[in-house]
Formats: sequence, C-alpha cells, structure tokens
Amino acid sequence: MTTLFASIFLAAATSTNPWLAEWDTPYGMPPFNELKVSEYVDAVKKGCALKQERIKAIVENKEEPTFKNTIVPYIFADKELTQASRVFGVLFSLERDEEREKASIEAIPIFSADTAKTISNRELFNRIEAVWRGDKSGLTEEEKTILKRIYDSFRRNGVALSAEKRERLREINAKSSELSLKFGKNLLASNNQFKKEFGVDVSDYYDVIANTDNRARREAMFKAYISRGFNPGKNDNKPIINEIAKLRIEKAKILGYANSADYYNELRMAGSSSVALDFLKPIVKASIITAKKELKEIKTLFDRDIAANKLPKDAKFEPWDVFYYAEKLNKEKYDFSAKELKKYFKPESSSQIFSS
Repeated sequence: MTTLFASIFLAAATSTNPWLAEWDTPYGMPPFNELKVSEYVDAVKKGCALKQERIKAIVENKEEPTFKNTIVPYIFADKELTQASRVFGVLFSLERDEEREKASIEAIPIFSADTAKTISNRELFNRIEAVWRGDKSGLTEEEKTILKRIYDSFRRNGVALSAEKRERLREINAKSSELSLKFGKNLLASNNQFKKEFGVDVSDYYDVIANTDNRARREAMFKAYISRGFNPGKNDNKPIINEIAKLRIEKAKILGYANSADYYNELRMAGSSSVALDFLKPIVKASIITAKKELKEIKTLFDRDIAANKLPKDAKFEPWDVFYYAEKLNKEKYDFSAKELKKYFKPESSSQIFSS
C-alpha cells in the first residue's frame, strides 16, 4: 500500500471515531454527547497511526526541504490526535471518574511510544534541520518562531546525540512513562478509596469540606485527601516521585543542562530556573503577607464560635477549618457562596450557550 493510499485509508478509518472526526457544529464546538470515553483509546491509536503515515510522506518527499513541504505538513500531522487529546484533557480535568482515569492511564504508553518514534526519526530531523539552517528571509516572524520551536523540540530530545546517549534517553523516557502509569494507578486507587470512605468524589472535595459542619468529619476528609497516593503500602507514590525526579535530572544532564529545572524552563517565558526564581520571590513574599492577613480574618469567625460555646475553649484553628470558615466569611461579607457558581459550569451549559 503506498503512503498516499495508506493515508487516505487511515483518514477514512478515523472518521468513524467521533473523537477524530471533523465536527460540523456551531463554532466547531466538540459534540460532547457523541464522545464516548470507551472510544478514546481507540482514537489515540488511530490518531498516532495517521500521524506516522503523514510523517512517512514528509520523509519520502524527494523535493528540497522547505517550510511549506516539511514544516507545514508536520504541524498538521497530528491534528486529529491533538483534537482528541485536548478535548479529553478538558473533560478529564472537570471530572476524574474511574472510566476516564482508566482511559487516561491506558493512553499514556501509546502517546509515549508515538513521541519516541517521532522524536528519534533522524530522516525527519534532517529535513527540519535543513529548513532551520537554510534561508529564512522569506518566512514571517510567526513562521520563524514555529520553526525554532519544532527544531528545539527535536534537539531537546537528543536526536543529534550519540547512539549510546539516545538509547539511554529512550530508556529514561520509557521508564518515566511506566512510572507515570503507576503513579496514575495509585492515585486512582486512592481516589476510589476516598470516595468509598466518605461518599464524595475527589472533584467535589473543596465544596463539601467548605460546607460540612461536622468538624471531626472535616478533619478526617482533609487528612485522607492530602495523603492520597502517599500512604505506605501498595499505593504509595513517594518512591515513584523520587525515581521520576532522578530520571529527570539524569535526562537533563545528558542533554547538557545543569539541572532539570533549566531544561523545563528553557522554552518558557523565564528561560532558566534562576530567572524563574527571581520572578517568583517577590510574588511569594507578597502572597504570604496577603495570605496571613486573610487567614487572620477567617480565624475571627473560628474564635467567635469558641466564644459562643460552639467549639471547645481549647480548640485550635486547624487546616481543615480554613475552607469551612472562608465560606462562612464570603457569605457574611458578600452574601456569596462558591456553590452558586456551579450552575454556570454544568456539562450541558456550553451546548445551551452556543445553540442560543
């Protein structure tokens, strides 16, 4: 099967999966009622396959590499995959139920393998590098920025390193992906245990603890919430985090960076960890001053309950009291409750807005 016909075949195959289809909806909004979580992993697999077929077509192009015949098709090679993953990411951040957690965890190694295959494609990089080192006078500033980002993404993943170092990076990336998978499974198990114990989804934690009068229940919920995935035993993520951190440091040093913070900050606004820290220091200082002031005001309501004999005289203001009394303060000062916002952020709200 030629690359052209394979691409056409795969494009037709993806159209049967709503996650990958071109959405004929108002403003291109996702058709949420058609997007089934059970079909997401299949969409990821098909999206990755289509992306690799398009990359193959780029590499097999006999013409001299240009922005138009190399960079542009590369940018759009994963358009269906990006569409699916971004929408799923939004839904996942809104509600992490068991089905979505499972789909997310299952998709991680698929994405990891696809990224590794793409970023280690030396023939593809040779074409990108040829454009990067060629005449850029005809490119717009936006195109130059895009070209630099793409070139840097390959460089930062070691495509130009020795075979030995590339192999070690591949091992690090594979191990990191495996650890991320374990981390997610542990967190899912902890979230399920939290729901089983308190009858509350983790996503509803802040709303519930802010409106629970039973102080002992608030304490139990708070301690269970902050320790999710960090309890000694089979669901403990502490050793996993430590190992991930070590792998990130090793990866950064292989690529020539002083530390992992410099590696991750290079393409961000700050550019380096030192600049980022200098930027954050005055913000942190001001935030602490404001937080202490707000916390003092919140505590006045706690002290008032002690004076009214609603709490023991020796009661101490604890972390599990903060959200509860902050909610009371909002109600008292502004006649406002965070719960009032929820009606504007229901899943069906977007479809109602854009159909009106």
